[in-house]
Parts: sequence; C-alpha cells; structure tokens
Amino acid sequence: MKMIIFFIMLAAWLSHDSLNLYKFTADFAMPFQKYCENLSPHLLTHKDVHRTLLCGSPLFSGQLSHNLRQHALIHLFIVSGGHFLFLEKFFVKVGLPQVLRIPCLIFYNFFTGFQPPGTRSLSQMILTRCAKKSSLHLRDDQLQLLCGFLLLSIFPQYCRSASFLLSWNAALALNICSVAFFRFTGFKKIFYSQILISVILLPWLWTFGNGHPLGILSNIIFGPFIVFVLFPLSALVILFPFLTSLFDQLTWLFEWSLQHTAVIFPQSISQGTQLEFFWIYLFIQHLLLHWYQVSYWQEAH
Repeated sequence: MKMIIFFIMLAAWLSHDSLNLYKFTADFAMPFQKYCENLSPHLLTHKDVHRTLLCGSPLFSGQLSHNLRQHALIHLFIVSGGHFLFLEKFFVKVGLPQVLRIPCLIFYNFFTGFQPPGTRSLSQMILTRCAKKSSLHLRDDQLQLLCGFLLLSIFPQYCRSASFLLSWNAALALNICSVAFFRFTGFKKIFYSQILISVILLPWLWTFGNGHPLGILSNIIFGPFIVFVLFPLSALVILFPFLTSLFDQLTWLFEWSLQHTAVIFPQSISQGTQLEFFWIYLFIQHLLLHWYQVSYWQEAH
C-alpha cells in the first residue's frame, strides 16, 4: 500500500511541470531509438519493417501501411503493450531473474522512443507487482484504471494520444476475455478471445483502419504470425545475422499475402471519430466489467 501511495505522490509532484517532463522523456529516448534503428543488419532488405516492429519507428512503406489498415492489423504491427507482454513471458521462459525483468523492459521502452502504448503497458506491470508486494487486492481492471489515471496525471498530453487510448482499450479487452472465458482452455479460449477482442476494438478499426467483419478473420490468421514470428525474429536477426535472409523472406511472404487478399476488403475510409467518443467507450467498458464482476461475486457468495 505504501508503494501505491508513493506512486500517487510522485505523480502529483511530477504533474506540475508535465510539458517539460513529456518533452524531456521524448528527447532523452530519441538517441536510444536511433541506436536501435542502427542495429538493423546492413544486408536486410526490409529495414523499415524491421525498425517498425522492433524500435517503434514510423512505417515508411505506404503500400504495407495501407494493407495493414485494410486488414485491421495496424494495431498489432506497431510497438504496443503486446510486445512488452511477449517479452515478459519470454524472460520468464528463459529464466531471467525477476529483479532484472523490469529494468530490461524499461531499457526497451527507451529503445522504442518512450511511446505512450509501451509506457502504459510497462507502468501497469510495475504497478501490478507493487500491488502484489503490498498485499493490495485489486482486480486487473482496477489496476488498469489506476495506472491510466496515474499516467494521465504525469503526462496530461496522453489524453490526446490515440495510441495510448487504444493500448488501454486493448488491455481491457484482454481482461474482459479472461473474465468471460475463464472456464475455457487451450485453442478454444484463444479462438473465442480473439473474436471478442476484435469485436470490442471494432470502433477503433472502423475509425483508423477497416471495420469490415473480415478484419476479425484477418486478425485470427495474421495476428499470431506478427506477434509470435515476425517480432521475435526481428530481435533475433540482431543477435544472429545469418537469420537476415529468413526475416526478409517471411516479410516478403507476409506482404505478398496482404497484397493479394486486400482485394476482398472494401476500401477503408477513416471515419474521423473524435477521441472523446473512445474515452466514453472505454469507461463504459470499465463500468460494465465492474458491474459484472461484482454481481458474479455476490451470486457466488
């Protein structure tokens, strides 16, 4: 509990000069991100894809960016909370001591430019660990809410960040799936969770990509390939340059697949929905999830 109070006090103290702090973190992270970009092997053909996946750099390939939006996959391709969740699970698998996991993720957050989605995901991980050590019994959705408000008090600029809000909503969607399908296991749970997540994020996909229902199928087919193949391989080519050819071939195959399946999607048209709508949409989800969990707990007891 003391750690939670400390974070709240720290946020209150930092918020008095939030503009300079926001600029400072962005400027401080810039050399780290440039260093990450320079790590791309010279023989790599798809350098822009590699730097986008690993370093959070802008995607300069206009055709690939268009196809990703057509397939409602753009939210998986950029550096987001999913990257940090994958890295955390990877660190557990390889036996990295717990005391080193968060520092490694902090370094990676700077290497990706200290962007709002990664910062939100990392902050939630830290807050979750502090809550467990403090024996503070908060549900995951409550921790997400607390984390969001703490970051907004430190960086009020995040309230105008679509990527921050999308990351928050995606994390909440994962939480909703864990509650809705807690009795399911294996592939069945993954399959239904992917469908529900895509449905929850449909307003986002409709605004910033393609809200066509086929986007749900596209996420089921291509989503795991991005998260579990292309992203890990983008890191491995730095350690093992002989994998460069494999990364290029798989990236080409991915781009070719998107290009030849894009014709079944209607042309995406950005609807220009205001962010205020998504803030309301997010908090409605929080309220409904809270109501459901409280009602379920009362029925169980």
